[in-house]
Amino acid sequence: MVTKLQRFETLVLEGNLEGLKDFLRNESPQDLHNYSAKSLSIYKRIHRTVPWNDGRIYKFLPNEFFPEETSFACNTALVATTASDKLANTLRSTFDIAAFDYEFIESLKPAALQSFGSAILEGGRYGYLDLVRKMMKSELCAKPKTDDYIYAWISRSGLERNMSDELLKTWIDANGDFLAEDIWRFFELEGTAESSLTSYDRGNQFWSDLFVEFCHRGLLPRQRVLKSSLEALNRGFSKYHSEWFSRLHEKLSPTAEERMTLLNEYYSLLSSSVASTVILSLNSLSIIAEQKLLEEEKFLRSVAPVFFNRDKKTIQLAMKLFTKISATNLEFAKKASFLAIDGLQHEATDLQEQILSFIQKFGKPNDEALSAKLDTYKAYLSPLVSNKFAEILGHGNKPEVVHTEGEKAYVYAQQPSPAWPLGHKSQIIPISSIEEFSAKALYCMEHPESILEFERVIDALATLPDLSTVDFASKCKPIHARAKKILKSNSVNLSSILSFFLLHWIESTEVVLVESKDSMDIYSGLTILKLANVLRLIQRQVYLRPLSSACFEGGWIDAESFLERYRHWQQAGEVISGSDFAIAMARIPPDERSKIIDSSKLTEVHHRLFERSLHSFADSPETLVDACAQTLSSPSDKRAVWNMRNFFSPRAPESLDMVRLAAWTFPTLRECIHSFGIDDSINVIRETDPRFRLLYTYFEMLVESGAPLEKSALDLMLIGLLASEPELTSYSKDALILAIQENRFNPLHLGSILRNFLHGNRAKPKRLAASLKEVSRVSYQHTDAVIQLLGNAFFGENDYLNREISAVLELLLELLTESKRKFDFPEARKYLAEIPLTGKTAKLSKQILKDF
Repeated sequence: MVTKLQRFETLVLEGNLEGLKDFLRNESPQDLHNYSAKSLSIYKRIHRTVPWNDGRIYKFLPNEFFPEETSFACNTALVATTASDKLANTLRSTFDIAAFDYEFIESLKPAALQSFGSAILEGGRYGYLDLVRKMMKSELCAKPKTDDYIYAWISRSGLERNMSDELLKTWIDANGDFLAEDIWRFFELEGTAESSLTSYDRGNQFWSDLFVEFCHRGLLPRQRVLKSSLEALNRGFSKYHSEWFSRLHEKLSPTAEERMTLLNEYYSLLSSSVASTVILSLNSLSIIAEQKLLEEEKFLRSVAPVFFNRDKKTIQLAMKLFTKISATNLEFAKKASFLAIDGLQHEATDLQEQILSFIQKFGKPNDEALSAKLDTYKAYLSPLVSNKFAEILGHGNKPEVVHTEGEKAYVYAQQPSPAWPLGHKSQIIPISSIEEFSAKALYCMEHPESILEFERVIDALATLPDLSTVDFASKCKPIHARAKKILKSNSVNLSSILSFFLLHWIESTEVVLVESKDSMDIYSGLTILKLANVLRLIQRQVYLRPLSSACFEGGWIDAESFLERYRHWQQAGEVISGSDFAIAMARIPPDERSKIIDSSKLTEVHHRLFERSLHSFADSPETLVDACAQTLSSPSDKRAVWNMRNFFSPRAPESLDMVRLAAWTFPTLRECIHSFGIDDSINVIRETDPRFRLLYTYFEMLVESGAPLEKSALDLMLIGLLASEPELTSYSKDALILAIQENRFNPLHLGSILRNFLHGNRAKPKRLAASLKEVSRVSYQHTDAVIQLLGNAFFGENDYLNREISAVLELLLELLTESKRKFDFPEARKYLAEIPLTGKTAKLSKQILKDF
């Protein structure tokens, strides 16, 4: 006998929509939920995916085929029977939930759909707003109270520019509740990366235009919109999202009287960390001040945080307002002078000069409190304003700079550190117990970017017989469960690769590798081959440490460790795989490779490979180890990572864990690895790039004690000094500071690279000056090294020089003034003398040439 549930399933799978509708109409509203589980089961069957782990790599099985009628019937059954909270967790963003029989659902009115609107819009499915609004009007679901409902409105307004009065009236009649209630929530939500007022209006100004239009037509109360925009700015939204509300406020062009009613809101906004918000407030307060309506005492109490703002323009505007008010109120001027001193913490020389000029003009002479506070900011001052500072304190001219003993000019060491790399790297301690292995294996599965722990886990798997005991079987259950879950995703990364092999190891099943050289990059490819070899050995109960197991952090191997392992492999009579040998060679420094050759303990074939790795040869490589030997024998700037198909066609890593894997797998190919990061990282000079976290490892490699800094490394370092991402800038500054301390930094080479940036469309002189200023503050040698860098950056033709170059010249003048060093760079002096620009740039150039 066929049960109701079986009948229901048959109707859905056959795509028999009419039969399904008749069947569901005969069920009571309370009984409809009995078919929910089956609806979800059929839906998952239609949209199922195949796990990555099927015993093979890079293989996916095709989905079972279902006709369109079945999908439509399934959607209808899903909406009719499933509670909306379960529906939200089930539906995929690519699934068209609108593809169901709406009229039938409307006649059925299932009670479970009351929260349907909230569920279906969840997770950014904002394209279904029209459907939700339609269902709200049919009373199939209640109005959503969620943030996603508002984001859906922001993303899909249904309005167009320049709508006729008739069309606009039709829209308002249909959406009156939105104007009465929902639109005010725009001011309460910051937005997301995918949906916000800022991103929707970028380049179009659509929503802000609508607000102005609605206010003009009297559809929204103008004063409430003005106040709400300021309240939004006070909610702590990010700079990106808050600027939209500032633009809306000014687009409404509030009158002085309207601004006066918002005085307390403007005062409150002065403490914001967002520069555009503070600027809006100061401009508004300036308009109010012109009407003599500013509460000056309250203003002074509120404006104090502005002088700690990192944006120079905010402090300049505050000083401009101070000057305007002080012209007629000397009591205010004295208090403002004391307050303005805090602005001296900003490194901009022109701002410091503006503040000191104001204090000199309006400050109370011989005021002990003012002098004491000024004295606390002495360390922040640029040498260029020291004379004015001394005059205010009554000290006369600037005192002579006295350098301590040992302050010598920076000298670049022509030869690299003889201890690089092994003398600068810590040795890796192998895993020694089952418990540690279990913990580290689970950690690596969750943190694939931790290459050090990944190396230790593979080494332990290959060398610890205790891991294959019966006792361990009970301890590897968490690894087994986690590996199966990870492999349900189709991504290929270190986490899935490790999980794949651990699962085969635990289950004692054979690994079948599919020949797929096109899709297998060298990083994951060599790792997979290495793991497969390890697994084959331990399944035969052979425990040998791979030749390529890293001995030192960074992936390095010393000669002694390699030879000891090599002897064990020979004694065991096991064949050394090409992939293991290739990785090992790429991890051994040249000096250590010479020691291995001198040992005479290698077979003739392996001895020849090591010799070829030290002496260039022209033969075309036929194997991976040939390719490895050939690239290692090339000059450092010509070495290239090879791939699995045609040996010298490198491909950059595409994820953070693969970048780190590349750096550890090929530590001898530093220049090539650095070059991979240049194309991507150069994008972060102009703007924030969502991929910038991928670049971390490239910049981490720069901050390595003793490491050589060649062309690609210097390119990358300079990009970091100019980058919009503070994390990357920090890496470059630390790398430069360390290189100067160790005399590894060549000012001539980086100066040549910098020259091209200063004349290119990616020049960022202000960022460069800020970065180099921090570097120069470390010591006298760092100051001298930065001067040498800039002295070597100005040469050749000086056409097309970036107009903001004055920031760099101002820094140079500061450093020369502070260090009392002569600017003895003939090419640079000639260059500065012929600069075609006028204004501040020309003035600074003349001063440098005249005084130094």
